[in-house]
Amino acid sequence: MDLRERLEKTLLAITLAEAGKHEWARKVLTKLDEESLHRGEPAAKPVVIELYLQSLCERSGKIEEKKFYDTEHYLLLVKDLAGRVKYHLIFGSQFLADNTLVEIIEKLTSWHLEDV
Repeated sequence: MDLRERLEKTLLAITLAEAGKHEWARKVLTKLDEESLHRGEPAAKPVVIELYLQSLCERSGKIEEKKFYDTEHYLLLVKDLAGRVKYHLIFGSQFLADNTLVEIIEKLTSWHLEDV
């Protein structure tokens, strides 16, 4: 499965989760995880986080990823079209290593970032 297919499935899972169909979202992500060998593709994990944040601003902004100082942390900024920061999220490389794609989406959803 190529990156585009993985991203499309991830977006589908996010859409299902936001619609309250958590079981379906979990099934899509579980299948995606099985195909990507769970923790074997760390490069896809920041993309999943970016897609989730992008879904919160309904594609009306852009995302910037930055290294957070000289640490193992990353800073994602979601800016609106005027360049103002709407959301920001700091996460560590350990968070990516310790969680599967399913767990990352579940945690992001459980944190109710859209209400912050």
